[in-house]
Amino acid sequence: MIINRYFDASAYFIVDEFLPREVLELFLKETATLELQLSAGMAMQGGRRTMSEIKRNRTVNLASDHPMSRRFRECFWCRDMKTIIQGQTHRIYRNMFHPRNEKIQLSVYNDGDFYGPHKDGKSVTVIFFLHGDPKKFEGGDLLLRTGNHTRIIECINNRLLMFDGMTLHEVTPIRCSSGEYSDSRFSIQYWANRQQVP
Repeated sequence: MIINRYFDASAYFIVDEFLPREVLELFLKETATLELQLSAGMAMQGGRRTMSEIKRNRTVNLASDHPMSRRFRECFWCRDMKTIIQGQTHRIYRNMFHPRNEKIQLSVYNDGDFYGPHKDGKSVTVIFFLHGDPKKFEGGDLLLRTGNHTRIIECINNRLLMFDGMTLHEVTPIRCSSGEYSDSRFSIQYWANRQQVP
């Protein structure tokens, strides 16, 4: 694991090479088994989930007993990650060891997909990026906006990002000439202590 901490209003940090290569390959294989379960991504508007012009992607919520969900939690709550989280001083990380209202979701972005500026609510947002190697799309980076500053988080395979869910953020449009599902930008989102579901 390669850890980079960034102390600004979004209190974000990045962990590169999050998973061992063999575990990463398992996650990529599992994405193929979920293709038929995906549906158009929804967004919160007026307190309820609905189709939205600010978002175009496909998603599936993963039950807590789903193999991908279990495996992600096992990797996320490993000893090294617990040590990293314990070392964070921002208020949003204080209750991560006692999560409520957890949610794990797989998101798939292909040609023309995007997610405009939005907030996730009062939570810690965890995003894990994965894609085939070599990468066969362009775009799909995550922008974090705090005040007049924009941080560009490049979509890199096996990268994990954590930040304050109240930070305005967005996914830049994808260009994927093949349009093949296996060439998509995949991400696993994990929210802890949620007071609002995106």
